[in-house]
Parts: sequence; structure tokens; C-alpha cells
Amino acid sequence: LGRPFDTTLSLTRFIFTGGFERFPKLKMVCAHVGGALAMLPGRYGFGYELRKDMSFGPWEPDVMTRPPATYIKQLYFDTVCYHPPAVQCAIDTIGADHVVFGSDSPPVPITLVRAVDTVKQLKIPEADKQKIFGDTAAKLLGLAG
Repeated sequence: LGRPFDTTLSLTRFIFTGGFERFPKLKMVCAHVGGALAMLPGRYGFGYELRKDMSFGPWEPDVMTRPPATYIKQLYFDTVCYHPPAVQCAIDTIGADHVVFGSDSPPVPITLVRAVDTVKQLKIPEADKQKIFGDTAAKLLGLAG
């Protein structure tokens, strides 16, 4: 359980400390469906609205120039979670064109079939599954024709 939570905390710190302000063109593929990030844009947005409220903050330094949800949409998430609803949440949050196939294989060889099945079980158009299974990664790596 630690890895998804570590992923969530690391990405949150990166966003809230101005990581995308310093590296605006950065493309980052995040493991474990981005941890819990796909479920947090509303909560982050609410906190962002209250950032100047002395009872809640203030945030120091206040380095974000736009709401946190806009930064989350710059990320790419892999599908390593083995739970189709979690992948669906990521798709609903950042779009199928920002989700790439992941398997944890190697080092865990038994996970490949499960990882493929996780994507196949999604109730999304086949074109979106094709993006996840390879088209998006090809674009990220400059291999798309």
C-alpha cells in the first residue's frame, strides 16, 4: 500500500511547490494510476480557494499560478492498480489520452495478464483502449507516425 500513497504525496508536493511552474513543458508518467491523485482535484481546488484564509493557511510560498486540477491534467498515469474503477477514475479525470498501459512486469511476472485484463474490462471505446495500450506512449516517446 505504501507505493500508491508515496506516489500521491510526491506528486502533490511537486504540484504544490511549483514543479510545473519551474518545468512547464515537463511530461511525467506516474506509476500506480498516479496514486490517489485522480480522486483529489476537488479537494485540492477547495484548498486552493482557501489558500489566503488565515484559518486555513496561508500557503507559503504561494507559487501556483492556476488551480491544482489544471496541473494534474498535465500528468500521465499508468494503469498499474488491478482495479478497473480506479483506472476509470483516472480516465474521467485526465482523459484516456493521458493514461498509458502499465504492468509491474518484470519484476512481478504474474501481473502481466492481470494488467491487460484491467484495461480490457474498462467500459470505454476501443479507440481509447488502443491509446492506453500503446498510442499514447508512442506519442510521448516520439514514435507516432
